[in-house]
Amino acid sequence: MSDQEAAKLITVLGATGYIGNRLVTRLLDANYQVRAASRSLAKLNRFSWSSHPRIELVKFDALDRYSLKNALAGSSHAFYLIHSMNRQDRDFVKIDRALAQNIVEIGQQMPLKQLIYLGGLADDSKDCSEHLRSRIEVGELFQKASFPTTILRAAMVIGSGSVSFEMLRYATDRCPVMLAPYYLDTISQPIAVSNLVNYLENCIDNEDMIGKTFDVGGPNIVTYRDLIEIYAEQAGLPKRKIFYVNADSPLLGALCLSCVTPISEPFIHSLICSLKTSMICNDASIKKISPQELLTVEEAIKIASDPAQNEPLYWNETDIKRPEEWSNKNDPAWAGGKMFVDTKKIVIRGKASDVWKALSSIGNETDWYGTQWLWEVRAFLDSVIAGGYYKRGRTNENALVVGDQIDWWHIHAVRNNELLVLKAKMNLPGVAFLEYSLKPLRGNRCQISQTVRFIPKGLTGEAYWYAIKPLHDFVFASMLHGLALATKRPVAYWTPWTVIEDLFGSLENENEKFISG
Repeated sequence: MSDQEAAKLITVLGATGYIGNRLVTRLLDANYQVRAASRSLAKLNRFSWSSHPRIELVKFDALDRYSLKNALAGSSHAFYLIHSMNRQDRDFVKIDRALAQNIVEIGQQMPLKQLIYLGGLADDSKDCSEHLRSRIEVGELFQKASFPTTILRAAMVIGSGSVSFEMLRYATDRCPVMLAPYYLDTISQPIAVSNLVNYLENCIDNEDMIGKTFDVGGPNIVTYRDLIEIYAEQAGLPKRKIFYVNADSPLLGALCLSCVTPISEPFIHSLICSLKTSMICNDASIKKISPQELLTVEEAIKIASDPAQNEPLYWNETDIKRPEEWSNKNDPAWAGGKMFVDTKKIVIRGKASDVWKALSSIGNETDWYGTQWLWEVRAFLDSVIAGGYYKRGRTNENALVVGDQIDWWHIHAVRNNELLVLKAKMNLPGVAFLEYSLKPLRGNRCQISQTVRFIPKGLTGEAYWYAIKPLHDFVFASMLHGLALATKRPVAYWTPWTVIEDLFGSLENENEKFISG
């Protein structure tokens, strides 16, 4: 990229959205100057790219022409990734129209060199939902502007964090039996989020794309029933039982889905209404103008449903390349599926090295510092009844090495005197991690945090967590207490004195008690 190209200022309107977040990351990687615009500056500052040297954060509201003018000032290009479905005002058609008209008016004053708009893949037919019809109207308003506009029209976007995909994920995970309307057989042409972001990036100054509208989709045309079955297969779930009902009530369907998904009912209602409309590409010309390898539906869903994306990261995220179909820390908490987390803490009078000496001996002959017989019963049942993993012993008695075995766990991550993470190899309806982290405190104290993370597999996994949690609370509390006892150091109880100590330094008069057997 030339210096002139690198100097371009590209504004992303709607930067905190699912597509916007990934697009901003991609543009920064491509050396563009990026202005990320959103209604909330605080939300923008939470994103990992907020401190990038080539990013500018701007608070704006597209209904406020003054703030919109500031957001677009000096920009050569702008991406419009805004929709108003998630606003409290349900008249999103009226709001979308007003937003687009403001963009046209202010954009013509700049003037913009190119506006790139992501709309919905649908034609204005009698079956077209209000949401999709609004997307079409916005595109038509942009086409009438004096500045050139490139319009991409997409159906479902497959990737963790995409609202439509997460609705599919949670419904399929939690509903082994479904009562569905007839329009579950409507055809669609989903696209993987990485492919969509490629198309968006390639729109910039592409002479063959400026002023034109393109349909973008993956290589497969499927029904929504197909998507449910493909997701269940890729996620390792039993085949879902789907029964059709002679009913056409999107509102009732939205209310039901809002009970099993983290998506709000108004948003679900708009998406369900759109299921009646076929969303397939009528024009495939973009494949020649912007060629790329398109992920199949099976490939995209396999990546997006991979439980590894929720495995805790214990290294610098920049050191690895995570698929764009995976969730990331900028996405909502529900992106990537459900994960249960339970943390217990205790503080001792001692150093992290005191704790690490005891922690590094865990398992095998040392046992697990509490309720050992329950672990033995659990592992025995796993071996005899479920045919799972049961083999006592440690790969290395003297050291903790990633990948090594400690009884029915494998070491997932290690940082001496700081962190030990174990991944369960027992037969579970999900993936489980046991983490110990050590944090030095003022006054020669050390906080031991014990965290259990469980990524459930379908409804069975969630039921397992809730059923076993009372026992887990007892077991893991006993283990943490036993570990503190093994350090042969006193427990430090939190008092007003210790709070002051953490803020202003060590105090001589400390409240402490030794653990005895």
